[in-house]
Amino acid sequence: MQTPDEVTELLQSFTGEPRSRFRVSDDSTAFDYDELSKLEWGESRADLSGNIANLLTKAPIAVDELIRQSGAGAAQVHMALLELEISGEIEREGTGMVRRGA
Repeated sequence: MQTPDEVTELLQSFTGEPRSRFRVSDDSTAFDYDELSKLEWGESRADLSGNIANLLTKAPIAVDELIRQSGAGAAQVHMALLELEISGEIEREGTGMVRRGA
């Protein structure tokens, strides 16, 4: 849609019913968030963030490569990268790569 007339035309034919139907798996509601908080992460998150930061330079590196070099799990590396990004220590490139911040 690119013009207001196209939006108006679409809204006039809208009945309130969804145009497609999909089913949500019953298992999606059975996720136990308390169990996630009890998971053992191996190294403490602070140690892992430090180890990930030590692998970074000013040159961009793919997240997959960081996972391989660190030997940690993907979820752990992503969590460490998020913490480093929030603290301003790293920058994310538009290509999905990360590098040490300025």
